[in-house]
Amino acid sequence: MQPNPSSPEADPAVLRHLGQWVTATGVIAFMGMTMTTLLGAAARYLALPGFEWTFEITAILFIWTSFFGAVLAEIKRENVAMTVLVDRLSGRAARLVGLAGAFATLYFAGHLLVSGLAFASRNGLSPTPLLRWPRLVMILPLILFAAGIGVTVLVRIVQDWRGAARR
Repeated sequence: MQPNPSSPEADPAVLRHLGQWVTATGVIAFMGMTMTTLLGAAARYLALPGFEWTFEITAILFIWTSFFGAVLAEIKRENVAMTVLVDRLSGRAARLVGLAGAFATLYFAGHLLVSGLAFASRNGLSPTPLLRWPRLVMILPLILFAAGIGVTVLVRIVQDWRGAARR
């Protein structure tokens, strides 16, 4: 029995490995964000000084969690997509409209990647407000998000072309 080409089981190994890495990173970021949020709330409730850093860590980890969650959703084909037109079409027309959407996504991911790299080169070493960490800790998730979406879409475009060549 052939796997459904739109199911995650049919994805190439590169996407399965990328998905595992993104999941692990996202889970670690989410757990850290939850812990620092609870620690910060408890410190504020108990009026404990010296825990102001928890809010900056929470903000940084929220960015990591959000961007990695979006990449994971795209890898698992669970990201929000406007498929009204594709769903109403069939055969080659649906495939062409789907590919046009994929190329548009690839284009935007490429521009986000270039923009993120430019942002990092200009502001990556400037310090965060409280902990004075390099601001790259807040910019790197954008770069990895754009790269992750770009790789995912590119692999799917190649997969679609190979599938069409076999038919």
